[in-house]
Amino acid sequence: MSRAARGLHPHCAFLFQRRGTAVVGKSFGPVMLVWFVYLAAVGVYRVMQHPQVLRALSPEWAWTLVQMHPAMAFTILGAVILALTGTGTGMEALYAGISATSGVRPFASRGSSSCFRRSSFGYFGQASTMLFQPGSAKQPFFYAAPSWALIPTVLIALLATVIASQAVISGAFSMTSQAIELGFLPRLRVIETSKAHRGQVFVPVVNAVLFAAVMFLVFGFRSSERLTSAYGIAVGLTMLITTVQMVSLSRTVWRWPWLAVVAISAPLFIIDALLVAANLHKVPQSGWFPVAVGIVLFVLMATWHRGREFAIHHASQTSPLADYLRNKLHAADAPACVPGTAVYPGSTPGATPSALLSNMRHNRVLHQTVIVFANHSDS
Repeated sequence: MSRAARGLHPHCAFLFQRRGTAVVGKSFGPVMLVWFVYLAAVGVYRVMQHPQVLRALSPEWAWTLVQMHPAMAFTILGAVILALTGTGTGMEALYAGISATSGVRPFASRGSSSCFRRSSFGYFGQASTMLFQPGSAKQPFFYAAPSWALIPTVLIALLATVIASQAVISGAFSMTSQAIELGFLPRLRVIETSKAHRGQVFVPVVNAVLFAAVMFLVFGFRSSERLTSAYGIAVGLTMLITTVQMVSLSRTVWRWPWLAVVAISAPLFIIDALLVAANLHKVPQSGWFPVAVGIVLFVLMATWHRGREFAIHHASQTSPLADYLRNKLHAADAPACVPGTAVYPGSTPGATPSALLSNMRHNRVLHQTVIVFANHSDS
């Protein structure tokens, strides 16, 4: 069954993307409801058998572990992030599905809190299974379910994985579109998949790249154990970078005083730094992959953005479009006027596009109708 899951998951998740986020959300929306209800039901089933597992809610046990075995507690912290992000993945799938179908923010907020409680019950149920059922530590989720429900459990988990993957893919499309608008990526083909909601897009190039990357991970790492190392360090660094960005945003945009910024961001920064430090030992195993991908993307995006700034600065040094055309048309070697329409994209409003300069320099012709447009966000 695991081989079938590895083959079905990438194919299904990427195949339906071109239909649009809304179509995917409506198609798989009921699966999220079944997943969280089933997760809560299995958790309650196991907790009722061993209710003493609820004693883990007391922070006394964690503090005792830190005092008696600090090194072990630090190592366990590297696995805690997987539980945290496991719940977060469910929230991500929920937000993706709801925003794609209805776009109602309050409903998403109520649903997220309900799903968090159900995910917590699921984790307590798995903990009860690991403590009182020998040999279940390898697959606690599947061992937590009754033996007669193994096949439905596998099917529900498979469909839920597709939903979570769809949420990540949709997020990649949205981030790519925003990066293009901000000038950090070259202009790619972006297809708007919804006439009612802005931001629901499909980027074919990103879809193909993600599919190739997923297939590389599946056949390269070959086990979920090795993927967890890459996942842990990736999520930890993402959380840490997000906290750093929040500090910058709160100071430059929201104009918060330093006291408020430190009071809110310092606890988050300490927690994120501890999670990242607890996962650093996973970098030589497979954690190097997300770090390498992040560095490559950062270099490419920074290089492209710097090149655009240089090109815009160079374009601003040229003569304005109206003066350039006036001088050329009244010059002794005026360019030939040919029938047709030419469209020139520009970087700076009012400046002469580089494509027009190149055409005049090499072909020495000017079309009867010339359309010049520029993105005002680039200026």
